[in-house]
Amino acid sequence: MNQKYYDIVIIGGGPAGMAAAVAAKKAGIESVVVLEQQSFLGGVLPQCIHDGFGLHIFGKNMTGPEYAAYYRRLFSDMNIENYVSTTVMAINDKKEITCVGKTLGAVTIKAGTIILAMGCKERSRGALRIPGTRPSGVYTAGAAQHMINIQNYLPGKSVVILGMGDIGLIMARRLTLEGSKVKMVLGLEANGLQRNMVQCIRDFDIPLKCGYAVTSLHGVKRLKGVTIAQIDPNGNTRKDTKKYIPCDTLLLAAGLLPESEIAKKAGIKINEINAGILTDSKGCTNVDGIFACGNVTKVHDLVDFVTFEGEKTGLSAAKYIKRRNGEEAFNIEESNKKYEKINSDRKGDPNLPDDIEKEKYRICILCPNGCLLKGELNKSWTISGYQCERGKEYGLQEIQNPMRVLTTTVKVKGQGRVLLPVKTDGAIPKEKLHAVMKSCRKITIENPLRLEVLLYQM
Repeated sequence: MNQKYYDIVIIGGGPAGMAAAVAAKKAGIESVVVLEQQSFLGGVLPQCIHDGFGLHIFGKNMTGPEYAAYYRRLFSDMNIENYVSTTVMAINDKKEITCVGKTLGAVTIKAGTIILAMGCKERSRGALRIPGTRPSGVYTAGAAQHMINIQNYLPGKSVVILGMGDIGLIMARRLTLEGSKVKMVLGLEANGLQRNMVQCIRDFDIPLKCGYAVTSLHGVKRLKGVTIAQIDPNGNTRKDTKKYIPCDTLLLAAGLLPESEIAKKAGIKINEINAGILTDSKGCTNVDGIFACGNVTKVHDLVDFVTFEGEKTGLSAAKYIKRRNGEEAFNIEESNKKYEKINSDRKGDPNLPDDIEKEKYRICILCPNGCLLKGELNKSWTISGYQCERGKEYGLQEIQNPMRVLTTTVKVKGQGRVLLPVKTDGAIPKEKLHAVMKSCRKITIENPLRLEVLLYQM
């Protein structure tokens, strides 16, 4: 078996791994390589065509493909070595990595240090232990997202979504815009970001059932329906609340788990509560020279937070290599200051008061602050509760003529089922979202050459 050496080997080419590689390279480490199991860099980002990325780290609203493309360009500009379609089979405490790949073949890589950035995985139907039959039509939310946004398949026409986190809310909107009927989104608690509650649920009047779970599946070849019931504070099913909901599709958006299997075999300590890799504040594991970052340590709310952690860990690994080589180890404390005050966005159902004739409440979705805005009508509308002028403008717009940016996909000529992610070049009236989606389904474009090019004038 062939053997290679790199100062820093990063396992995982998602947002954490890519950010770690860029940070290490900027810190002066030339021998850096990223190993990625999929056939492309970016992790799950290419299928996340919705916006909301980059608000913390770039101060702008980006889609998942735009966010991934930014780091891919950095990889190209900085000549960061990477191997896609490469599966890591094992690592050990001697910092040896056994992997097999399309380009590398079967190889053992010796590393000066390893950064684990494998991300996370979804809880499956088996993990959730939902009773009943085992028909088709039951998908994890991520699998359904890949079907729609990458493969151009609609999972179903009548959908129930289990899980009130962000991916469940986002998929409720996406399926609705694609023409499916989302019967409800249910879960034990509403823990998605408030801006997703506004854009994905309230905008489309999708019913929320908080404190409920799916207790049984029905159907033989294809799902015919589900039974739902309320769960009491002790975790018991309230039998008097059981209800049958006809549907042909159930999406499971009931949590994520860190992808930490290969770490266990190397003697790396795992958090028994969340199954994530245990690290200190610098990303160091209990094994000397092995670091971890991103969702493999714990599941983060936002990709921006994963990126921040990847950058920190990339700098820590670079410092480790420089010290080992007897070089002057730079001070990373200044670099870490910007991460210390990062707060999570507001979560949960905002439970806004009902509108009355001269008083309305809205949640601002322009930035992570999620300000609660109050509109009062005297001779004209006045807005209070905002922290910036943009919030004031948003409040006035939202009360009088709400606007939204639409993200979707269009077909590419001669490329079979291949789709191109697109978005409107600005906000459009919320009431026109369905009409614009209908127009987008008719669009087939030539092979695109670059980002941010106008494809179609409506």
